[in-house]
Amino acid sequence: MLLNRLFNSSFLRSGFFYSVVSFGASFLAYILNLIIARSFSLSDYGEYMSATAYLTLFSIPLGALGMMTIKKIGSVDLAQRASLAKVIEKWLVRELISLMPLILLVSVGLGLLMFYKGQMSQSAIIFIILSTIAGVFFNFYASVLQAYKKFDWAGGFAIASILIKMALTIVAIYVFSTLQWLFGSFLMATILISIAGHWLISVLAKNETKEIKLNNEIEFKKFFFYLSKKTVLIPLISILCIIGLSNIDVILVKKFFAAEDVGLYSSLSLLGKIILYITTPLSAVAYTYFTGSDSKDQSRKVLFIVTGLISLIGFCAVLGYGLFPNIVVKIIFGNKFLSVTQLVWLSAVFGALYSLANLYVQYFAAKNSIYAILGIIAIIAQVLGIYYNHQSLSQVLWVNILVNTVLVVTYFLIVAKKEFFTQILPVNLRNL
Repeated sequence: MLLNRLFNSSFLRSGFFYSVVSFGASFLAYILNLIIARSFSLSDYGEYMSATAYLTLFSIPLGALGMMTIKKIGSVDLAQRASLAKVIEKWLVRELISLMPLILLVSVGLGLLMFYKGQMSQSAIIFIILSTIAGVFFNFYASVLQAYKKFDWAGGFAIASILIKMALTIVAIYVFSTLQWLFGSFLMATILISIAGHWLISVLAKNETKEIKLNNEIEFKKFFFYLSKKTVLIPLISILCIIGLSNIDVILVKKFFAAEDVGLYSSLSLLGKIILYITTPLSAVAYTYFTGSDSKDQSRKVLFIVTGLISLIGFCAVLGYGLFPNIVVKIIFGNKFLSVTQLVWLSAVFGALYSLANLYVQYFAAKNSIYAILGIIAIIAQVLGIYYNHQSLSQVLWVNILVNTVLVVTYFLIVAKKEFFTQILPVNLRNL
């Protein structure tokens, strides 16, 4: 009976499929990072990871765009979603063209800051800026497929993306063996998969009989005024929280530590993020149920299910990293990273806690709740904690663990309190 109920659950079926496919993509991404870590020196690997950290931070508005895309498209009838995606795509192109002078001005300013204050190379800066711009469409198409609940297509999109990136990266490493060519291969892969994404939603739109037009509220509002809306601002800040918590530490380590130490810490960061690679598909599927017009009533139940699954995955990771640190480091990074073996289990704890924080931020962001931006306080605490405690890499990890623990516990207590008042407490006592 229980197995039949699980099998008949659309959430669990789609979640299982998308999780398996996305896990495959994440595993390929892990292999790619392994190749890069083994192919470059510690200092070069640190430069690469710092560049990806900056790129991730600068892509925060793209994450907000993705969340808004899922939310907007998921709110309309299923037969109209691809058509709406095409309309939003055209609007997005128009906005990017109109904002191009401002984008160029901001890019120059950020580039100068990264060069003089962040000690980043010129090639890394160019890669960060161009990849951020190209990533607008990559992120948009991936979000459309999730909102459309085309989880097989979304999984294939993720697999194709990493395969293209891997093929070009292997050529860059073994033919040219420089970071400049590595950055170029990543940029080219983003462009190619974005072209494929455009083709995919065009195919979906052709199969629809209903057309839809974007209403004036979205289409004609000025960009910055649009960003000031609560439905946009909260997802934007929540994405800042999610991404900032996992990247600020790498940037600060590059500022305070030697180049080789940056490479070592980057390996620890990646070990923690491997857990995130596994759990992200679960959070992504859950978010579509948090926002979908046909599944909002199941959101809290889905939240608790995914919380349990992520906690189980995190526990297994901490246990495995703690029992076999030498094996983990040797297999993934090689002997030159063995000096971090004593810190491996800490990276697993951080990765598990961060995965849970990611889930809860998305849950509250889907409801446009002010609680979604609690991560801002956590980021401030993280920056201050690392700024005053950076005598060793272990101190940085402990700061991350403490900050994420407080954030996750706070979120859980908020949800548990609401569950108590809505499900357990008698109706006549809820308003007392």
